[in-house]
Amino acid sequence: MRSLLLALPILSLTACGADPGDAAGDVADDGTELSASDDAKGDSTSSALYYTVRPDLRRCVFPLCGGYWLKKLNSTVDEIYVPEIDLTRAGLDQSDFDVGGSVVRGTLTSRTYDGSFGTRKILSANAAWAVGSGTPSGTYYKLTDTRIVCFRAPCLSITEDKLNWSTATLRLSGITGAQASGARAALAADDEILVAGTNRYGAGGAKNVVVTAFWTRVQRSSPSTCANVRCAAGTSCEMIQVVCITTPCNPVPTCVMTEAHLVELAKAYGFSKSSDPSYTKAYFDTEAAAYAAATTTPSLLWVAKDGAPTKFVWGENDLWAERFEIDRITGDVRVTGEH
Repeated sequence: MRSLLLALPILSLTACGADPGDAAGDVADDGTELSASDDAKGDSTSSALYYTVRPDLRRCVFPLCGGYWLKKLNSTVDEIYVPEIDLTRAGLDQSDFDVGGSVVRGTLTSRTYDGSFGTRKILSANAAWAVGSGTPSGTYYKLTDTRIVCFRAPCLSITEDKLNWSTATLRLSGITGAQASGARAALAADDEILVAGTNRYGAGGAKNVVVTAFWTRVQRSSPSTCANVRCAAGTSCEMIQVVCITTPCNPVPTCVMTEAHLVELAKAYGFSKSSDPSYTKAYFDTEAAAYAAATTTPSLLWVAKDGAPTKFVWGENDLWAERFEIDRITGDVRVTGEH
């Protein structure tokens, strides 16, 4: 009894002296690793598992080589080789992102190949995440922003799920580490990202995740069309090719001025060049017709088309003329010459 009483104060001092801010390492996992046959114990959105992907650079006859190596995340199981990754269910194709280093979620299915190659396993993917930044180390998680707003710290506004494990969801107060800034921005933009890192205790005893790398969800942008674009009076929608710094570079639906509206703008510009009431003001479809009229009509202020729908010329009698062009989007006038 004397020994027990002496020991109690020592135990009490040890517990009180522990600083939660110094506690390091991953939070213990009470769940189990999911196998390919486990029907989404830890992922309520699908029956798929998460894999990192790297291209197979071996040179031999396809489908024996030239496919992809898959590594199940948070697992000690060796890589597996698949000839193909079918991205149909994800609504993607391989031009949408760089497969190497990315993460895909999918199920292993079978495909039969011609000749003596028989039936082989492929990955049918229903989602993909592209490399954001960083060199991955630690445990792989899915982070979801709950959009909870708090009035005091700690604010457990982020949920965390360990990929391919049946563990319960954890609540985190924040993201730290070298990749924290990029990961926070990505999470704010999409509400869900994948990260590699380590859970640690922070201020107030709340858990944070120290991120070493992150991945962002790949989503294909459907090519825009004029079908749902409403334009103002005097304009109509056309697909206009723009200058891009990345691919794909698709035409963009743009409201541009109709030919009739451009003519009205051209007349307003040309006829504004003189306020003399003695002038006769007229519009012509060709410059030749305007000059012909100028030989018989004294004091003629005229505007005419100059070939293309956006190009015009205005003149005063048959002595002087100015060529100009009207921007179809802004309506701005640019003088291109005079004679």
